[in-house]
Amino acid sequence: MTPPEKEYIQQWLMKADEDLLVVEKLTEGEIIASNAACFHCQQAVENRTERIYI
Repeated sequence: MTPPEKEYIQQWLMKADEDLLVVEKLTEGEIIASNAACFHCQQAVENRTERIYI
């Protein structure tokens, strides 16, 4: 794997981590933004899965 490919994968993983941080924030209070939390969970899974195809 080339350095640019590794960097590209790292970017996808950072996006996934950011989505999970958003989910944590959206679900930590009394009012849970369930639609937004579900969306960001899906995005995190998608971003993690994306690296498999690279």
